[in-house]
Amino acid sequence: MDARELQWGLPVEYCGADDGDGLAPGHPGRVTDPSPEDVFVEWVGLEDAPVSRWICFDLPALAALDEAVLAERSDRVRRGLPPLG
Repeated sequence: MDARELQWGLPVEYCGADDGDGLAPGHPGRVTDPSPEDVFVEWVGLEDAPVSRWICFDLPALAALDEAVLAERSDRVRRGLPPLG
């Protein structure tokens, strides 16, 4: 992801490996702090978890999503399914 694309509220997906804190490849979220150096994301289903409050992500670990894909993956996560299916 290019730093010029970052904006508050942008739907994104996690592109890293399964992190053991609930994030798996494809996990959906929204950018809550678009600083290019330390991007904060509120992850669907993990809104109250430390991963959505205290951890910053490098741009290569993020990719933009469109609203339809965000909605589909969010629904999957809320039903306890993996984000990609």
